[in-house]
Amino acid sequence: MKQPKELEDGTAHAKTVQVAQDNTEDIYTVLPPHHIRVLDLLPGSELDLIEVQLSVVQAAAPGAYKALSYVCGSTTEDLYLILCNGSEFMITSNLYAALIRFRHPTETQRLWVDAICIHQGSISERSQQVRMMSQIYHRAEEVLLWLGNDDPDINVKRAFELVHTREDYVIQCTSLDRPPGSTVVLLHIPDPDLFDIIAEVQQRFGPPTFPSDHHLSLPQVIEGLLSQSWIDYPESPLLMHIGCRHIEEIDTSNVQVPILGLAPDWDIDHVRRVASESFATFVDFLKEATKPAELRLSDKEAAEVFSAVDYLLGKPYFQRAWIVQEIILARKATLVCGKHEADFQGFKDVFGFDQHQSEYMQNFSLDDFKYFDVQGNWQKLEATIPLMTHPQGQVFPLSYLAEPHHVFNQMAYLRYKAQEEKLGLFDIGALLEDFPQQKSTDPRDLIFSLVGILQKFSKRPNVLEWAESCVDYSLDVREVYLRTAKHLVELAHDLRLNGYTYAEQPRDGGSLSVSHHILDFFAKTTEPLSEQFNLPTWVPNWSASTETTVFDTRRIRETEGLIPFDGKVQGDSLLISGCIVDEVTFCSEILPSEISKRHNGHMFQEVDLCDMLVEKEHEKRTRSVYGGFDAQFEGFWRTIIADNPIGIKPFSDHTYHFKEHDEVNEWLAQCQVNYRRVRQTWGNELKYRPMLGPALARVQCDYTRPRNVPPAPVDDDKIQNILGSIDKIRLLELLEQDEPQWRSQEARCELSTHVLIKTKQGYFGLAPPSIQRGDIVAHLAACVNPWYLRRQGQHYTLVGKGWVHGLMYKADAFYRSEAFRDNCGRIELR
Repeated sequence: MKQPKELEDGTAHAKTVQVAQDNTEDIYTVLPPHHIRVLDLLPGSELDLIEVQLSVVQAAAPGAYKALSYVCGSTTEDLYLILCNGSEFMITSNLYAALIRFRHPTETQRLWVDAICIHQGSISERSQQVRMMSQIYHRAEEVLLWLGNDDPDINVKRAFELVHTREDYVIQCTSLDRPPGSTVVLLHIPDPDLFDIIAEVQQRFGPPTFPSDHHLSLPQVIEGLLSQSWIDYPESPLLMHIGCRHIEEIDTSNVQVPILGLAPDWDIDHVRRVASESFATFVDFLKEATKPAELRLSDKEAAEVFSAVDYLLGKPYFQRAWIVQEIILARKATLVCGKHEADFQGFKDVFGFDQHQSEYMQNFSLDDFKYFDVQGNWQKLEATIPLMTHPQGQVFPLSYLAEPHHVFNQMAYLRYKAQEEKLGLFDIGALLEDFPQQKSTDPRDLIFSLVGILQKFSKRPNVLEWAESCVDYSLDVREVYLRTAKHLVELAHDLRLNGYTYAEQPRDGGSLSVSHHILDFFAKTTEPLSEQFNLPTWVPNWSASTETTVFDTRRIRETEGLIPFDGKVQGDSLLISGCIVDEVTFCSEILPSEISKRHNGHMFQEVDLCDMLVEKEHEKRTRSVYGGFDAQFEGFWRTIIADNPIGIKPFSDHTYHFKEHDEVNEWLAQCQVNYRRVRQTWGNELKYRPMLGPALARVQCDYTRPRNVPPAPVDDDKIQNILGSIDKIRLLELLEQDEPQWRSQEARCELSTHVLIKTKQGYFGLAPPSIQRGDIVAHLAACVNPWYLRRQGQHYTLVGKGWVHGLMYKADAFYRSEAFRDNCGRIELR
């Protein structure tokens, strides 16, 4: 029998991607309503053929079973044969590896595995079973999160050991902190020398006490245990009595002498050092003396853990759409990779971003790696990256710092909130917003894979009604996405009827409350990508790749309530209240989204645009909505950074109004000085600066190069023509001048690909690259940012989200004008 290979890639899932089977009539019968199948994985050794038996059980009373959460993998290549109800059945390599891993040599294991328990050839059964997924995963006694086999080049064991050791230390310390009680606490000590050191410290504080109501024979019983441990040594550890505690988790009703044994991971050298220090109590000494070595990682050890966690979070498993509900719904979830496993909660406590934990839990991400301390973070990276091991030639820890870690943390957070019953007000929009990068072979599963969470936890009747009926594999992708978008529009309409804006949403006893404007989902794409499924442009393509939000890192929401949300869906159209503001008359080329080392933040394109759109137009006396030259200059340069000269607002700041006036004024003062300096330096050659400036900057950098390094080539034909048209002396003068520095890196590094636009009335704005002359600037109901629309007869198509100076804040003149009041009405989007 061929042994399974580790699945390297693939995000297919058996709920909707099937392995072709020839004999399903011998395996499956029609399921009665409200029933599921479970499988019995028969015992066997590693080389035995895998055999499973299917049983039909009531979903409401299925008995004990474990549910498998995994990546299915390729359904056409590298398949493996098993026996299912005595018939041949083909499964994928990753599922085969999982069954091998969880098969017991002597005992039958009862599991629920979607690829086998659901008749994949029946559309109606798949739809019916997926609607029951919340019950299936929530009723399982344990959900096994199978990441696949481990890589021999990565020490995955190190990460799992770190979880177990740090968890054990927390349990140990919290046990020592318990109040006096009837449970005897015994310390396991593996060495007589170590015992003597600890005993000497204990003598400083006096012998341990017994509860006042203890049985008279208890001291003699304990003394007998301690004496016997010396007789049994070294086959068993030495025992030391350190007190009695009230341990709620231990049932003392049928136990004469309840005992809790603590077996720390001892380091005798560390204990010896700690023993010479002073402590207020013996317990304080024990907490310090028993700290495991895993709390004191060297750079090399940290790099080893870093590599392991990066590898684990980079597994295809964490990209899969279905894992979100499977983990959140699980009562107990166990993370398994190869032979190693750990409780999901413990893995989150050690490697997640949760800052509200036990005082004894040392979190690797926050304490060792210092994730939220930028300076400490980079210092740790510089020390550990050169020591890290990377599979398949990877050279940087992408997974640990990127989307998979976000997915892991968000799932852990929502799982915690679900256990507290704080997801009652959640809707599908909130879940799609939290998990925008998940993958599924069937695009419909990006919606269907989340509805189980709503079925289980939602307290909103309209959300529950939609969740119970939305899963239908007879519908195509377009219809599923259109119905989901319509549902979100209806939720937003209900929110508006109750008098709430999006920043003022109701909360229920601390529940997380999130309702989303349908256009919020376009804030994370450079442009609408609806063509693939022939979607209306206002319907998000939730299967498209997304980017970071473009213009809202300061999270300013002043204008969202100026036009109350009044929207409804008619056929393929979204009818939404809004106001047509202006028409685009100029679009620049794509502006750099970050300051490259080559350009060094010299604003080559931007200064040229300012000269053309502000300076030259002012000379022509072109009228502008902003007023005179100074106001136009201010509008231009504030637009360049989207009024954000200081970077992303801290997540702890929950204000939604503009308050960066001083920082913006500093930016404008710098722009005035730098712009005058550039114009004075370049004079009549200013028009050549966008192309010649970067070339001269490269030449200046060449002066500092070692002699054996060739200079950067300047071979562009246009640059060569420019160089030929400028007097050589003048060229040397320009070469000797230093370009001014512009303090804009923090903001511009956050902007996705964008262009600068100017409108008929003179507004400056930022827009996605798909913008065209003639497109419309509009303010749509309950939106924070303006939107660009394209007129198509009597309706509009959506182009993308924008940032327009003069339309971003409640106090802007436009929102006090008659034009705003008179032009508000119903806009049809298709």
